[in-house]
Amino acid sequence: MRHLGKKCTGCAACYNGCISGAIKMKPDSEGFLYPRISKEQCIQCDLCTMICPLMGSNLSKLEYPSTKIAFAGKCSDVDLQMSCTSGGVFTAIAVDFIKNDGIVYGASYMKDFSVKHIRITDIDEVQKLSGSKYVQSSINDIYKYVKKDLDDGLKVLFSGTSCQVAGLRSYLKKDYNFLVCVDMICHGIPSPRIWNWYFGKLKEKVIDIHKVVHKGKNPGGWDWKKQFMLIESSKKEIILKENIWENSYMKGFLSDLYLRPYCHECKFKSEDLKRVSDLTLADYWGCEIEEKEFFDSNGISLILVNTKKGGKILDNAEKIIIKKTNLKKALCYNNSAYTSPEKLNVRKRFFEEFNNIETLEDFKLLVDSCEKEAKKEKRSLIHKVKRKVRHIMYTSRK
Repeated sequence: MRHLGKKCTGCAACYNGCISGAIKMKPDSEGFLYPRISKEQCIQCDLCTMICPLMGSNLSKLEYPSTKIAFAGKCSDVDLQMSCTSGGVFTAIAVDFIKNDGIVYGASYMKDFSVKHIRITDIDEVQKLSGSKYVQSSINDIYKYVKKDLDDGLKVLFSGTSCQVAGLRSYLKKDYNFLVCVDMICHGIPSPRIWNWYFGKLKEKVIDIHKVVHKGKNPGGWDWKKQFMLIESSKKEIILKENIWENSYMKGFLSDLYLRPYCHECKFKSEDLKRVSDLTLADYWGCEIEEKEFFDSNGISLILVNTKKGGKILDNAEKIIIKKTNLKKALCYNNSAYTSPEKLNVRKRFFEEFNNIETLEDFKLLVDSCEKEAKKEKRSLIHKVKRKVRHIMYTSRK
């Protein structure tokens, strides 16, 4: 196998497709999973290279034509809407899917609050897949289970990051009429090592942790400035509730201190908006400006319809209210659809110093210090870009 190195997304398509069992997904020093190949078990079939969505021209074969239709959307069930990060669109679609004898796959917290993809068949379990989990989920053997379900003639809804959707579709090698894929506009994927350490430190103080919400909202308070991280006990006692811009874990994520290296040059973000899923979901920031009458302070989703199959799913959804919106204007408020986060020099410093910290207070001090440095770097980068643009404009007049 020709290894991608740090350009690997960790999608695990190669692992799922290896017929000799030579590939294992192992964490590196930063906690991100990468394929590791056993020379003794490898039979040199090169199937892993053919399956990898980023090798050769594989990605271009998976991309659908540019997105042309966008909607503002929300779930008509307010309780369901409030339990989700934005408008509750994915959860409503998942409920419909299971009602119609379908299978749903998505990211879920496990008992130890690590994040993995799971398979669900019960409406009562859909809530496990709701809400944003700001840590990279482990795929394990999920693609194999999806393939078996599809080969058995079952309807499957698969949700994940763009790279995970690409990994699944590349592994399957063909399109299935009964497969619907949903991805999200993603800022980047934080390190599982950082999350596991942070959560472990919290658990040292309070063993009885029952609920984690990475990005919560109060009724009528869906606003990126007001969202919070929440951790509760089984008795619904609040262990931690902090604004996401003040919570050290979320602040480190939002400052790009521990994203997966690949995220800084993501191939699934582009100005022409070619996607690998049937539907793409995101928070519809700016909806209160672009769609004033439709805006709902409990949360609104932005929905990109990338295929006819995706459009059909949206049309048939029972509890989703939608309104067509201007795609370009909507994405003015969400540049993560087409721009990767800059890789900052301070990222290296963060991981070097993280190895030596022992307490949550140490972690907070490190994140605060690195965040300040990150802001300086970003201001410098903006200055360089503006200077380059002025130079281009000046020389074009000559």
